Amino acid sequence: MGGGDSERLSDAEWNRIFESKRKEALLDEARDPHRENKKHKVDFCDEYDAYYVIETGEWLEPKCKVKKCPFCVNRPKKKKK
Repeated sequence: MGGGDSERLSDAEWNRIFESKRKEALLDEARDPHRENKKHKVDFCDEYDAYYVIETGEWLEPKCKVKKCPFCVNRPKKKKK
């Protein structure tokens, strides 16, 4: 990178990258077999085939691109408590 302004990422791009990396870290933690000792409370939802943060209901995985996917088609924005 030459340091020109055209090579800089916008705040929105940085936020997308940060959010993606944060979710990746939470997923790695959720898939750890010893996760009960971890600081984040993450669980897997069989109904929607995705991991989520228990406290917030935030999904850690995006919906798939298959329009009629039985897991994703009716998945709410957040996991209901």
